[in-house]
Amino acid sequence: MNRYIHKILTFQHALLKIMLLCCFSILYPVNNLLAQQLSWEYYLDKFIQEKYNEEQLISDYEESTSISDQLVDEAVQELYAIRDQPFNVNVVTKQDLERLFFLQANQIEDICHYLYRYGPLKSLGELRLVRSLDYDRYEFLKYFLYIDDKPVDNFSFSLKNLFKGGHYMLTTKLEVPLYQRDGYKNYSDSILLINPDKKYLGNALNHDIRMQYNYRSRIFWGFTAAKDPGEPFVNNLNKGYDSYSFHLFLKNLRCIDALALGDYRFRVGEGLLFGSAFSMGKDFNISLQKPVINKFTSTDEYAFFRGGAVSLRWNDLRVSSFFSLRKMDASLDEDGYITSLKTDGYHRTWTEYKRKRNVFNGLYGAHVSWIGAFYKFGATGYYQHWNHEFSTGDKLYKYYAPKGSKFWGTSIDYGVMWRKISFSGETAYSGLYGGWASINKLQWRPLQQLRLYTLYRFYSYRYYAQHAAAFSEGSKTQNESGCYLGFESYPWRFLRMQGFFDFYYFPWPKYGLNHSSKGYQIRFQIDLRQNRSSAYQITYGFKKKEKFNLYHHTHRIRLKYFYRPSDVWQFQTECSGVGAYKSGSSMHYGGLIGESCSWVINKLLKTSVTCAYIHADGSLCSLSLYEPGLLYSYSFHNYYHRLFRVSARMRFDFARYCMIQVKYGLSRYLDVNEVSSGRQRIGSPLKQDLYFQLRVKI
Repeated sequence: MNRYIHKILTFQHALLKIMLLCCFSILYPVNNLLAQQLSWEYYLDKFIQEKYNEEQLISDYEESTSISDQLVDEAVQELYAIRDQPFNVNVVTKQDLERLFFLQANQIEDICHYLYRYGPLKSLGELRLVRSLDYDRYEFLKYFLYIDDKPVDNFSFSLKNLFKGGHYMLTTKLEVPLYQRDGYKNYSDSILLINPDKKYLGNALNHDIRMQYNYRSRIFWGFTAAKDPGEPFVNNLNKGYDSYSFHLFLKNLRCIDALALGDYRFRVGEGLLFGSAFSMGKDFNISLQKPVINKFTSTDEYAFFRGGAVSLRWNDLRVSSFFSLRKMDASLDEDGYITSLKTDGYHRTWTEYKRKRNVFNGLYGAHVSWIGAFYKFGATGYYQHWNHEFSTGDKLYKYYAPKGSKFWGTSIDYGVMWRKISFSGETAYSGLYGGWASINKLQWRPLQQLRLYTLYRFYSYRYYAQHAAAFSEGSKTQNESGCYLGFESYPWRFLRMQGFFDFYYFPWPKYGLNHSSKGYQIRFQIDLRQNRSSAYQITYGFKKKEKFNLYHHTHRIRLKYFYRPSDVWQFQTECSGVGAYKSGSSMHYGGLIGESCSWVINKLLKTSVTCAYIHADGSLCSLSLYEPGLLYSYSFHNYYHRLFRVSARMRFDFARYCMIQVKYGLSRYLDVNEVSSGRQRIGSPLKQDLYFQLRVKI
């Protein structure tokens, strides 16, 4: 009997091997296009994580649970658009290269210098001679460039060309939770009469749809509609989606540097008045030609302007003007004063719905700049008014919060590049409390392989600008002074070292404190490329900061290993650790180990799997995990418990016009029996989600 069972098991095992071999023989053929797609995703993930490392380790997980997904979303969309319509390397400009966020300022300078001295190029391989351009950035850069040594600009503006020469793209996404939060349960009318916010107004689905048009990277228009989980959809409260966005954007049309109608972004100088680019937090970069106006393509419902903006250019002179007229969400007290602006965009309960676009904001401003090859100087001014007044309340930390209904501010920005030295800065004045703010950056390259930089910032506690987003330790460009020292070195092409020290001081009491406070942060990172298929990255960070009258000390270390055995396989291993303690208490520890794998199966199908074990110990020792999402979506989530995290993604490409993606995510918590609290509570330690996405290109 046992022998008979053994024969059956042997036969089944052999049959399984034959079936697997047949499947592999059918699925394995992969063309070069699909291999390039995997390489594209590999480098895209790598540089987003590098950016994420810089921002997340620096923010130390205290201001929010993730990096701004919307800004990442917008930056990635920009890369996809450029890949579809790449730059001719022999006519590419410095401003074009600055749209590629993975390139550093010194690399852009070196590329432009090489093109000026040795151009026109005959092959993209010549860019390998730019010493500051490391292997990964060179490989990724090739997706955005092509060679044409006799460029001819055949751009012509006509309705026929607009219809035939433009590219349309429709993208839609749906997120389906496979669990139920308390906010979606059914409650009796008597309970809802007492507490109407106990139940969400809509279903748990998250859905958005986007239509975009691009004509030779000069004329763009787009439309976005979005619904967040819990928001009403197609009923008496919302006739359709919860939020809509439209933009028309033109650039590089004779003297028109940029023209935006509808929703747009606006950024000048170092961000003391207006800053909303992907570079944020403590990202160090010096540029003389940052774009002032840009299109808005995200689903974010706060960080944009709605109206019109134009930038005109005559030689070195650029004149920009803009206006924005829009309704925004706010919390009002009984007297109708604004106590705070609501920035999350959620309208899920009756209380949130009553705050939906309940205040009006008008904003008007102008910017003038002179930009040469080695210098820049600009001046900016704005005026802003609201139909309700702001109230500071009685909290000490909010004493210099916005007050009144009218605000204005001015600034000057400046910069110069001379040989191996680069300098830029901005100084601004706020009319509300008469506060000043100034930030100045200096970079020195004593060697081709070495970059030294320093930054000093002073943001008075009397300074206020709603849309400011400059280099800072806190979440606001206010009440902070600091000095930052850093370096970056490429002693060999296969090795990069970088690090910084940042000291910061808050003169006015912050939330949870009744006195001034200070702290400092250290970070060091090494990137080592063993060969074309293997690379290592190790990062260490330490931070000391006072919160609730206690100093918090946090050590973080992260080790990553990247491995690409072939063009169709790629692996990434990550190990992270954290040790933190408060003054007078013992050390708490946390750790993370994860693995991800991507495989191009054939022309139709690509797949990837990510799994991780996370051992976190509350908010003091939280850990963050990067997880590739759907197209244009790259999320960074914080975890505060012990859990297993698994996700799998499949992508189907039908020719070059249609793409479908499906993703499944599972989190199994090990130290709690329920997740979250209040309306967001899940009465189970198991959390599962499904994601669907469709893209059609014409």
